[in-house]
Amino acid sequence: MSASYRAAAKFIEKTRNLYPEMIFTSISGVGGSSLAEELKLLGPRYTTGVLVTQVVPAVSGYSSAVLEYKNALAKYFPARRPTTRRWKVSWRRTS
Repeated sequence: MSASYRAAAKFIEKTRNLYPEMIFTSISGVGGSSLAEELKLLGPRYTTGVLVTQVVPAVSGYSSAVLEYKNALAKYFPARRPTTRRWKVSWRRTS
């Protein structure tokens, strides 16, 4: 699903009764925390089975986020090399 957090919450609210076992997924642009808060307002049955992914830039790239990461790594952990293994992609339960 690719929608704003409020539209995503409304979609989940409207379809949960029809498909109670459905797992909903969305990209990080939805605003995972905002979606979680919106679903909490609807009740615990709406927070189950919702996953939001986070897209991370390639560590070999030159985006501002990657450059900041590399600079911080060099400053605080000079012996370490940049790696995507240290960038954890995680989700948190909203219930």
